[in-house]
Amino acid sequence: MAVERTLQSLANRLMDLDNIIEQQGQPADTFAFVESMKNDNTKKKTKSDMNRLNTWFQTEGEERDILEIPTTELNMLLARFFMNLRKVDGSEYEPDSMGSILASVNRYLKDHDYGTNIMTSDTFKHTRDVVATKRKISKSHGKGNKKNRADPFTGEEIAILKQKGLLGNETPEALSNTIWLNNILHFGLRGRQEHQTMLWGDVELLTTASGREYLAFTERLTKTRNGIASDPRDFVPKMFAQPGDKDCPVEMYKRYAEKRPDKMKTPDSRFYVGLNPNYKPGSDISWFMNSAMGKNKLGTIAKVMSEKAKLPGRHTNHSGRKTTVTEQLRNEVPAIHVAKLVGHKNLMSLNSYNTMSIEQQITMSDNAHALNKVTASTSTIARMEEQEMADTELDTELLAASQEIEEALNNIEQFEKSCENSSGAQVLNLPIVHHPDGTLSTCIRDKETSGRKFDPSRMFVNCTFNASVQFVLK
Repeated sequence: MAVERTLQSLANRLMDLDNIIEQQGQPADTFAFVESMKNDNTKKKTKSDMNRLNTWFQTEGEERDILEIPTTELNMLLARFFMNLRKVDGSEYEPDSMGSILASVNRYLKDHDYGTNIMTSDTFKHTRDVVATKRKISKSHGKGNKKNRADPFTGEEIAILKQKGLLGNETPEALSNTIWLNNILHFGLRGRQEHQTMLWGDVELLTTASGREYLAFTERLTKTRNGIASDPRDFVPKMFAQPGDKDCPVEMYKRYAEKRPDKMKTPDSRFYVGLNPNYKPGSDISWFMNSAMGKNKLGTIAKVMSEKAKLPGRHTNHSGRKTTVTEQLRNEVPAIHVAKLVGHKNLMSLNSYNTMSIEQQITMSDNAHALNKVTASTSTIARMEEQEMADTELDTELLAASQEIEEALNNIEQFEKSCENSSGAQVLNLPIVHHPDGTLSTCIRDKETSGRKFDPSRMFVNCTFNASVQFVLK
């Protein structure tokens, strides 16, 4: 009985522990617990891609679960899947999309202990080759140009936003926009997620030993900083005051703290608060509401600003992050420091952020066009004309010399042909035919000598020789 009571007591305690865990919002199942900490967008992407693959399996008559298919067979199935992969309208996917789908399949297999990494295993090399080929085909169809990529804000565009009252501290909207932009530029925050999870207590107003004020940001778990791997951002991002500057980021923060409701000043309150729709300039109505700013509103700040100011290009919340990387690198901040600020582990990943600004492209185009506007000086033109005349004379001399050399070579060749004996006497080779009766005749076919017996003197009638001539009869 004592043993039964002990076991029952232990079971009750385990049940109580499960209840406590559930009340704290943590699932009791360990696998579900791990799953709950994964990025929601990543989970949705993996599920969507696997649904696409399973649908294709069904059309091919493949009824086995992907986890039950041997590696060799799965390799060929995946290769055929990617070879025939198209959008619903029949067009090709973007090159990066196919690599992303392959990563989703690998992620699913890894999470379910398939045992083989299709991204690195030699068994799945054919699948990867097919994906690489499809990427090339996609690019040949004009894909991969990333027409929808976000453009960074230029200094001129930020000035325009200030002029139009979309940045500054005069209105609730302008102040919220400014705080959002400052947090990206100084803290290196992501355009959407890190702003949504940011709390008022994450930012602390401090002072250096020399008396300069600054804001320190203590970040929370994010997409790449999930508390599992080592944190690539090994310093606390800071935003320093700019004394005497009307755009001082610390003064903007103080203004934001002053205008937000007291209820939203607790450490656990959302950092961004909703704009009061009833506010009117000059009124005593509160600037902000006692609630957090909606995620859709927060996620379209850059887009709305850009549209209201009629800025060129495409601006999204990601534009702020691209502006951070572009400007820091342009000001020769070491890439490793920039990577740490924005939380990137791989320095190469900064390349997609560091784009050429419109000002830089204008400068390059102007430099190219400037070549057409260069005017040669009078002295330069005269020197070129003199050089051209000298080159012409030299060409004439070279031509005459080459002709003389050619003539001399011809004379030498003719002389060598006519002087074949060592005595130095002139030699005439005559075409002679030796007849059986011992007589000789020439083979020259003319009316005078053809067919007659050889008569050397007859061949040289009316000829004058300036030197002795030796006849060689062969």
